[in-house]
Amino acid sequence: MPAQKSSKLRIAATSGGAGQIAEAALSPAEIDHYDAFHFGERLRAFRKQQKLSLERAAELVGVPASTLSRIENRKMSPTLDLILKIVRAMNLHPYDVLGRQSLGVRGGGEISVTRKGAGEYTELPNILYAPLHPDISNSAIRPIMVTLFARSVEEYGGLTAHSGEEFLFVLHGAVEVHFGDGAGRVDRLAEGDSIYFDSQIPHAYVAMGNAQAKMLIVASTLDPPFMGRAGK
Repeated sequence: MPAQKSSKLRIAATSGGAGQIAEAALSPAEIDHYDAFHFGERLRAFRKQQKLSLERAAELVGVPASTLSRIENRKMSPTLDLILKIVRAMNLHPYDVLGRQSLGVRGGGEISVTRKGAGEYTELPNILYAPLHPDISNSAIRPIMVTLFARSVEEYGGLTAHSGEEFLFVLHGAVEVHFGDGAGRVDRLAEGDSIYFDSQIPHAYVAMGNAQAKMLIVASTLDPPFMGRAGK
């Protein structure tokens, strides 16, 4: 594929071998998160904690009440854009709804260790998130373990864009990264491959083959909601 000339489309991918994609996609992925919390259940709990009706919460977020209802009832997978709107409107930190509640440790000289198996997964219809080091509430980067089941951009929840930059490393299986860059770019990554890009480019992740994919995502952002909530 010809190199993109747009200065905004800053994408770099490293490959462990394109020929490995089909084989990796057929490998069974380990499932160790049957006790995952569902995003919709977390959202409903925080909404009720704040004594917000479904209609009022939807008004604050700027979406129809039916949309929030579908999310809470596991009938819709929200994009990251929508998750950001929700956490802003409800004065939450993303880790509140994607993982353990933040313990309020601020970045800058702090040390945080997450042991194997200690990550807490949050379930969306076609994705499992396990934020790493959620105890650092003021971090400028967000490392997240993701298990991906989505087989299409639609199942993923559509293209999403947000501030900052994003790095993805495929731990197991194979992933297609779809970009809404005007050229319909799609990068196919096998186990051991990685990609780095500007998160403002609309993007979506899709699992290839017959097995789910597992990946490490590290995202940076200048978006204030990810830099710690007021009062923390």
